[in-house]
Amino acid sequence: MENSELKAKLLEACIKVQTEHLQVLKEEIVEAEKIANDNDSGAEENMNSFREEMQNKREVFTRQFLIANNDLQLLHRMDNKIHDGGVQLGSVVYTETQKLYISVSLGKVEVDGVTYFSISTQTPLYKVLMGKNKGDSASLNGKEVKLVEVF
Repeated sequence: MENSELKAKLLEACIKVQTEHLQVLKEEIVEAEKIANDNDSGAEENMNSFREEMQNKREVFTRQFLIANNDLQLLHRMDNKIHDGGVQLGSVVYTETQKLYISVSLGKVEVDGVTYFSISTQTPLYKVLMGKNKGDSASLNGKEVKLVEVF
């Protein structure tokens, strides 16, 4: 498979995972709101405390939703072109031990039966790899990371 084709598949897989994550968060927000507004309980004091807990839960899910939505927007702005300049947003990086896709933090993403780790540009690993090229090495937490391929 061509490198640009692999990058396109990785991007598509990440968009799918992030879209599904957003849908789950949406459902959690709606459920927390519904429970908070449900007046089926007898004790008013307990109900107010429970309602407040559900509203807090909804706010947490809403913050997570906004962050996840920003990540999805970033994914939609990315392309699958091969760029010079070493490791950067959109790069696929093969090290001696793992395959990375520099995009947003999603963890494991599978494409054609191969596992890639989708990491953001905010991670310590990215920060030591930024700008490096094939054959370069970097050190993270006392461990040497050798770049086998970058595209």
